Amino acid sequence: MVRYVNYVDAAKRQIYLEASGMDPKVDSYWVYGYRINFDGTGLKNLTPEAGNHQINFSKDGKYYVDTWSTVSKAPTMMLNQTSGNEAVMHLEHGDIPKPLAAGWRPPIVFHTAGNADLGVIHPPLDLDPYKKYPVVEDIYEGPQDSFVPHTFSTRFEPLTALGFAVAQIDGMGRTIAVRHSGA
Repeated sequence: MVRYVNYVDAAKRQIYLEASGMDPKVDSYWVYGYRINFDGTGLKNLTPEAGNHQINFSKDGKYYVDTWSTVSKAPTMMLNQTSGNEAVMHLEHGDIPKPLAAGWRPPIVFHTAGNADLGVIHPPLDLDPYKKYPVVEDIYEGPQDSFVPHTFSTRFEPLTALGFAVAQIDGMGRTIAVRHSGA
């Protein structure tokens, strides 16, 4: 699925775009950057790193910034030269050892029956798999889009620090139960 056309190089007859669902071995919601020729040949993945990518091109198309992350891996940002797809400079890399040392746990990604629906659970800061916790649901069951995050976020830290678990589910109108081993 083409998500966005970033840049069109008319002289080289190439299109730079963002798409998802190209590789059945990775999360079908993750977006990657690609280049393809006008005639549909020469498709090339410009952003092979595992994660959800966001690409921003310079106005002249000579450079682009690639920012990627997952729900459990902090963002990395690279400046790339479009010609040759060469890395120019590592701009930033999120580092999370302090939150991990303080007890923060990354969200738990899960799929429901048939892998049709996707969900993320943000565990409470003091998670004990033998205790019960109040759950805050952040669910939108609209058919037109998905709302479960695929990138790193600290949006629910205040709630998890208070002992809540936060569940985010892209639903198809059904209720599910999720069991987690506490890993």
